[in-house]
Amino acid sequence: MSKRYPEIPHDQFTADQRRVYDAITARRPRGVRGPFVQLMYTPELNSLLQLMTAELRYKTAIPEPERLTAILSIARYWDAQVEFFVHMPLAREQGFSEELIKQFAKGQHPTGLSEGQEMVYDFVQQVLVKGRVSDATFDKVAGRFGKVMALELTMLIGTFTILAHVLNVTETPFPEGETPPLDPPTTR
Repeated sequence: MSKRYPEIPHDQFTADQRRVYDAITARRPRGVRGPFVQLMYTPELNSLLQLMTAELRYKTAIPEPERLTAILSIARYWDAQVEFFVHMPLAREQGFSEELIKQFAKGQHPTGLSEGQEMVYDFVQQVLVKGRVSDATFDKVAGRFGKVMALELTMLIGTFTILAHVLNVTETPFPEGETPPLDPPTTR
């Protein structure tokens, strides 16, 4: 449980919190987890952010390996242990090797990415570090995947940056008994 934002007991929910909680659990079979527990303190923003993440997960033009390349990169950049940990099994399901996941976790430029993943990795790194991408990087991603996906990728970077910040600021606890995957923390 987060010390900064302890889980609100369900019997103490406001009407808005109850409505948002019920809507999220109706859409998510695993219920309200991760940053969405702490975000119950701001139910409307919680609802909007959860809708955005669902859209970027289930209805995006971004292929799954490229999406996970982006998410692992974002989580590593912001030292978001929980975000990285939660996406590790999904990366494994998509064929990411343990060595590749370790490279992401160490903040190394991962080797063995597909051409599309490499393009996405470069795009994400430029947005995270510079807040923009070069024409050459944009043209590569838009040329291969289309301008819609380039825009969705930009939205994914922003959305998962928000999630990383919420997890870190609220000190969302790491799963008990598990080892945090990101070591050492990034220094900027």
